[in-house]
Amino acid sequence: SSLEELVDTHGGGLKYETKDELRGAIRRMIDDAALRRRLGEEGRAAYESEFASEAFIEHYLDVATDLLAKRRSGESLTPAAADAGRGMLAGRRVLWAQDD
Repeated sequence: SSLEELVDTHGGGLKYETKDELRGAIRRMIDDAALRRRLGEEGRAAYESEFASEAFIEHYLDVATDLLAKRRSGESLTPAAADAGRGMLAGRRVLWAQDD
């Protein structure tokens, strides 16, 4: 999900795959005030860089500018087949390769 990508990119969360890992993550959060503080700060920074008004408006204007330039040049506005497999992060195409 995009939440996993946000944690990978910015921090601000603990990932888990099993119920036991989730229990362990919850226990870590309960027991470690410094971890809670760090994750909260990272989560806030992630919000500011991805979703706050300024970041959102900047992204919106980037998309609009890009689309206008493509339209003026006669380039197709539909995604190219090469982009079909790219992931998304916070509504934006991911610009880096990820090895599975």
